[in-house]
Amino acid sequence: MTRIFVITAVLVAAALARAAGPAFWDSPQDIPFTDGELEGAGLDAGGSLVPGLAAETALADSSLVLWTAAAGRDGAIHVASGHEGRLWRLDRGGEASLLADLPAEEIFALLPDGEGVLAGCGPGGQLFAIAADGTVTPRGAVPGGYAWDLERAPDGDVYVAAGSPAAVYRLGATGDPELVVELPASNALDLASRDDATLLVATQGPGRVFQVRPAERRWALLLAMDQDEGRQVLRGPDGWYAFGYQAEPGAGHGGGSGNGNGGDGGNGGSPAAVEPLGFGVGPFDFMVTADADVQPVRAALYRLDPPTPARVWAGEDVLTCVAWSDDHGWLAAGARQTGGPTTLYALSEPNGRRPVATWDGGDVLDLLVVEAGSAPDEIVAAQAHPGRLTRLRAATGGDAVARGAPLDGRVPVRWGRLVWRGLAGDAEPRFAVRTGESPAPDESWTEWLELGRGRDLDLAEVGAARVLQWRATLPAGCRVDAVTVSAFAPNLRPAITHFAMEPAGEIFQGGMMQSSDNATQRFADGLQVEYSAQSRADRRLDRDRAATLRPLRTLTWHVGDPNEDRLEFRLSCRELGADAWIPVGEATNEQVQTWDTSRLADGWYEVKLAASDLPDNPAPLALSDERILPPVPVDNTAPVVEDWEVAPTSAGFAIRCKVTDAFGPLGGADVELPDGSFERLDPVDGICDSAREQFSATVAYPHARREAAPRPWSVRARFWDRQGNLAHAVSVLP
Repeated sequence: MTRIFVITAVLVAAALARAAGPAFWDSPQDIPFTDGELEGAGLDAGGSLVPGLAAETALADSSLVLWTAAAGRDGAIHVASGHEGRLWRLDRGGEASLLADLPAEEIFALLPDGEGVLAGCGPGGQLFAIAADGTVTPRGAVPGGYAWDLERAPDGDVYVAAGSPAAVYRLGATGDPELVVELPASNALDLASRDDATLLVATQGPGRVFQVRPAERRWALLLAMDQDEGRQVLRGPDGWYAFGYQAEPGAGHGGGSGNGNGGDGGNGGSPAAVEPLGFGVGPFDFMVTADADVQPVRAALYRLDPPTPARVWAGEDVLTCVAWSDDHGWLAAGARQTGGPTTLYALSEPNGRRPVATWDGGDVLDLLVVEAGSAPDEIVAAQAHPGRLTRLRAATGGDAVARGAPLDGRVPVRWGRLVWRGLAGDAEPRFAVRTGESPAPDESWTEWLELGRGRDLDLAEVGAARVLQWRATLPAGCRVDAVTVSAFAPNLRPAITHFAMEPAGEIFQGGMMQSSDNATQRFADGLQVEYSAQSRADRRLDRDRAATLRPLRTLTWHVGDPNEDRLEFRLSCRELGADAWIPVGEATNEQVQTWDTSRLADGWYEVKLAASDLPDNPAPLALSDERILPPVPVDNTAPVVEDWEVAPTSAGFAIRCKVTDAFGPLGGADVELPDGSFERLDPVDGICDSAREQFSATVAYPHARREAAPRPWSVRARFWDRQGNLAHAVSVLP
């Protein structure tokens, strides 16, 4: 079944290595040639740039889809469109004309027939004969709705691959096609006729290849693929091959092996339920699956001939069709990457592929190889989105052009030299460059500046710019193995964009990963929820223990560097009004640091952050940025408790005292009851909001429904300031 797939890719300009100063971009060592654009250029087996195939649009159809192309004996090429059911003809000179507009939505299959052509359609399964003058004659229809492929056997009979279900039909002179076999799959996608009067049939759902003997209405399973779609069966350099495609990697449908023996009714039986057929290539008691070292296997090419079928190529690319060319070898194409070009690849065992042509087109649905006499084979690609037919011929003259990926210095840089290494053919390649101030071409980019010939080219005329792109025009016979571009990037100052002291929060016992008896619930759709048995427990640290951590302040910052240099950060502090800065810890490359104020005298302090790009620059060229926080208080002195009195009462006990803090307002107070529980203690005026507070309160003890602790009673009060410094007062009641 023919489908259209689109994958997404983001093209990013090749960026400058870290740090200012000299920088180099090496292709293909660091930046693959394929990151750029190849127009008439390609890669040879060694990965070097060479003249490749130049693309030319032969037909642009208003339909979104051109499903397939077929070459006739007269050299004409017929092309089938989708969604509007049009049939086009390209004569030997490449002139396109609309041959017929068929009463069908889609034309999936074409078979040249003398000077005319046969067409298989969907979703009605219609078959038509179209004469050279455009006359259309209906030839019946196949059940199931889709005629996916047409094939002529050596004896002249025409067969139809159809679905669903998968089946093969014989097309007679009149009437509807006659069923030959029905196969255990959803759709029969492709047919090939062998010299031994058998057919090869590729199926979808699952991906299999069957050998069919039409005269006996029997079939045998020849190959069970990992892929769900057996898209093609075709001749290769040394026999027959099959190509499989999997829309979703890892979800293949490779089935069991066996043979079917259809009776007079024409339907194949269970693959494992009958005896081997014995014709063709043997007993067919095997299958081929993907090797574990090439996963996921999205596309694969299999050799079908004896002694056993074997996979010869596999890859993850969205490649949906292949073709064999005596001049170019195995070729493959498929979905166009979003934002990128359409690409034709040459395949090499076991999973290699290299681009031999790229062009601005759409998804490739079919490849046709056309022999061009003494010239290299021509490749014809039927495409979708947009519907277009592209002819690919060996590049000549100035048609072979390669453009490197844009080289991004991040900042305006002084460009140095362009040096290439390779082999000159008829002449050396000609290089040109253009520059701009954005990673992608826009109005800031200049026109191309020709650099002339030579292997070491000066870029002084280019001037300072953020981005540079090179272009190479390749004469016949030349080869570019490597291109190196140099530049000098000026150092730019880092910039502190955020610097703050984080406000203090509650301090909790334990780390972020709690060790507790959690419970997990699993739902039918696979969702799992973990419940913490301690999720409602109060894990706040006791105030006495928390007070030891209160002198620790956390500072955070964010710093950017235009050169993307590595940075080091240094914190320092000084008391307000002082001249000298005191280092806070060691230099760090982290953007968070703790400041321990426990050894500082009480007062107001400034904190400074210095950010330097010294790790990536020589000391004389290093630059830095600084920022100072507004003054912050440092208070490490606990409040003072005076006139402390505790006296028993009929309901509990009374507390009286005065508390003073030398630095600022108090923060609160509480009393620890004899049973170990705590109760808030409020001053006489109700609010702890001044540096001196008076306390006079009666505390009820014991509380209702709670037993009193045994005597003597220990009563302890805690008083703290806004910085968390604690003062204690204790009394024992007999």
